[in-house]
Amino acid sequence: MFPFLPRKVSQAAKLAGSSKPTNSTPPPQSTRAVSQSVPDPSSSKGKDKGKAVAGGFLEEDCTLLLLLSLSEHTVWADPDLRRTIATGEEGFIPLGYLLRRSPFLASVTPPPTETVLVRSIRAHANAYLDVRMLVSAPSRGAWYGTDSTSADALGGYEVRRKDWENALQQSRNSSRHEWEARTLYMENIPLQHRTIAGIHRLTSTLLSNSSPLTAIPRVVQSILLPAHHQDKPDEHPKCKGFALVTLENTEHVELLLNKWPWSPRRTDLSDMGDTTLVHDAIKFGFRTLSKARWDALKEEYLTHRQRLLDDIAHAEDEEHAYTNQYMDAQSQAAPIAVAPTLSLPPKPAFDLSAPYPPGCLVYVRNVHAETNKTTLRTLFSQAFSVQSTEGLDYVDFNKGMETCYLRLATPQQTALLIAFFESHPTAQLRGLDNAGTPVTSATQAKALVLEVVDGTREELYWTKVPEKVRRQAVERSFRLADPSAGVKQEPLAEPDPRKRKRRRRDD
Repeated sequence: MFPFLPRKVSQAAKLAGSSKPTNSTPPPQSTRAVSQSVPDPSSSKGKDKGKAVAGGFLEEDCTLLLLLSLSEHTVWADPDLRRTIATGEEGFIPLGYLLRRSPFLASVTPPPTETVLVRSIRAHANAYLDVRMLVSAPSRGAWYGTDSTSADALGGYEVRRKDWENALQQSRNSSRHEWEARTLYMENIPLQHRTIAGIHRLTSTLLSNSSPLTAIPRVVQSILLPAHHQDKPDEHPKCKGFALVTLENTEHVELLLNKWPWSPRRTDLSDMGDTTLVHDAIKFGFRTLSKARWDALKEEYLTHRQRLLDDIAHAEDEEHAYTNQYMDAQSQAAPIAVAPTLSLPPKPAFDLSAPYPPGCLVYVRNVHAETNKTTLRTLFSQAFSVQSTEGLDYVDFNKGMETCYLRLATPQQTALLIAFFESHPTAQLRGLDNAGTPVTSATQAKALVLEVVDGTREELYWTKVPEKVRRQAVERSFRLADPSAGVKQEPLAEPDPRKRKRRRRDD
């Protein structure tokens, strides 16, 4: 009995074998499945050059990142990678291991797949890298669907440098001092090249007028993006216009330092190719600096920054020590009660023609930033509860400030206010604290500091006060300072009896 064959398959087989019948059996199903499920990444043969992969990333960029991941500097800096290459079969390492290990490939989001990397190698870097497929039989766990089997045991791709032995030899003979001499600092990188692959392409193109992949593909050995102090520890640094680039030899470093100096910056196209990339570099002010000079400037900046921080900390310590000393002295001194017979200073000599009342302005510090004028008036009026009830004329305060001005009625009231708060150190702990809190050694708050404003500062303040308010302040101060001398007021003008009154018309 013949096996069942679908009609379309049967017709296709009949047409294909109508000319010459054959009794050959079809190939085994497992072999046919392998040949159909594994595509050839190199089938494009260069026609997909510049093709974008996931996330808008180019295959050419994947090639540049692969070259950086297997560069001499990377092999020297990563002992585990160097050991994996040395112990691998003929220098091959799993491509999946490189995807997980390389910081350059980890900077791509989303990360490229192994198939994309193989296609990019065969299209752009077939002369520098070897790639092969690793086929192995599935394990029992993978066959029955157990998740415990590692994906690496099921096959994949392996990659190596064609000169992997020379790379290992050079990594063993290199030193940190040699790589530091081949490193330079780049600043003002054009905006469209602020990726690792973009910096690689920019550097290679500035060193050669041809394509970076055909001229000097491995001239760039490493690219380091300095991390920002606000970056999270698990985040990959992003290019902010500057980078540290390690080149293959010192000749390339000197060439870039001469063509793109730190100062003065390049502004013309002399001895440079007239390309869009060169125009962008000149437009953004691209410049380079040697790693040694960059380290010196960084050390100078850190020293200056630390000196400023030390000065600020020293000033705060001195202020804190002075405050503690003042509070200790006030707590040990006996409180001075304000008696009704407090002697007042002599009356100042001024008349009604003065531009402002002298000696009546007080500057206050350490008030609460969330207080208001009404609370401050109640707080400072405590000093006049015995002598007078109208000593405080006006509170000049702006919301959010920790200072204010007080306008007193007379110089005698100013002296009374200063004496009261010197003998009673008080702090305002809350915005609506209209009584104040006595300051002691246990109180972690700054006391109110009152200062009489005189001289040029007093004159400048009163010039900003309206003329009418100044005149009223002078008259009030003169009246309260000397009650016996009344302020003369001009009599009101009497109406003229001869003036006719206008009659209102009824609407």
